[in-house]
Amino acid sequence: MTKNLAFLGGVLGIMLSGCGGGPPQLDVIPNQAEMYPGYKGGSSRTGYTDSNESTKLSLLWQIKFRSPLFFEPSMVGDYVFQPGTDKKIHVLNINTGVEIAEIKLRRHIGTTPEISGPYMAICEEGEKSELLVINYVNGELIWSASTYRACFQPVLYNNKIFWADGRNSIHAAWLIDGEKLWSKNVDGGFDVGPIVCNDRLYITSRDSTIYCLDPENGETIWRTPGLGRTNSSPACFETELYICNADGTIAGYNAITGELLWQYEDHSRLFYSPSVDECGVYYGSGDGLFIKLDRLTGQKLWEYKTGSPVRGTALINSQNVIFASLDYTVYILDKTSGLPLTSFIAGGMISAAPVLFDNKLFIAAQDKFLNCFSLKGKE
Repeated sequence: MTKNLAFLGGVLGIMLSGCGGGPPQLDVIPNQAEMYPGYKGGSSRTGYTDSNESTKLSLLWQIKFRSPLFFEPSMVGDYVFQPGTDKKIHVLNINTGVEIAEIKLRRHIGTTPEISGPYMAICEEGEKSELLVINYVNGELIWSASTYRACFQPVLYNNKIFWADGRNSIHAAWLIDGEKLWSKNVDGGFDVGPIVCNDRLYITSRDSTIYCLDPENGETIWRTPGLGRTNSSPACFETELYICNADGTIAGYNAITGELLWQYEDHSRLFYSPSVDECGVYYGSGDGLFIKLDRLTGQKLWEYKTGSPVRGTALINSQNVIFASLDYTVYILDKTSGLPLTSFIAGGMISAAPVLFDNKLFIAAQDKFLNCFSLKGKE
């Protein structure tokens, strides 16, 4: 039986109900080493996960929801937190797909859950949009803040939370209680949320400016004009920052100084954030190409043609790159050569990013199914 783990009652209140009469609680001891903590796997948004080579897909389970899925899940221990379009975060058993609890929100969900320790942060969409921080273990709403009709992915780092709102401001607060640390107004406003890398906070504004801020006090370390407006978050690897601009330009920057290192001119719209590892920058384009660039020079290394625009971000592991196209297909390519290894065709379009956790691959699709595959190495 599914437990109603939590639903939001009053403005800041939360009510609990369970099958046995008392407040339900998930059987988990939060451990950062046993989490897939949010969008693209963490605060630097690389899309990289430290897993072994995996080329063979074997379906373990799939669960059908009542409406399409647009966001990927997060994981903690034996639990999958899948955001739905029914104003609920569905809590599933990671091994069976059985739904064991749900977290009910007041409004539609607009982001992937971000998780740190026992806390989950998620943004609601709508005229009265809010950022919510919930203790997912017992379902308690810890605190909330208005985002003024904006809904961007927040980032969690060092027990703090950073988010942008619809009033052209970026904020920092303690995750545990919402106590405000600082706020900063940025001319032009935002299309995306911030990231954190190298103990610095990065965000792009609508007027194409790239900001590097001190996460402790919000002071500007550097700012530099970008090459165009972006509608996706940057990605950071070591001391480099990578940005896909909507007009088709991809650029690499020195994350410490803001210096432009290289730029690559594509000729189609770019919808989603790039992924990056030690040797490449990976992205999909509106003309159906998936491309790998050299991380240090921006030179194109290979491209792979799909049957439809690629509108989701990619997942990278030690040997492979995994991404989805609007042709309903999930592709696994050898990340060195770009050659196809295997694929999976879903029953609908896929805009959510693939998630790989504990040798399981999760694909959320607009056909209403969440699919869980076992990934095995070459035989």
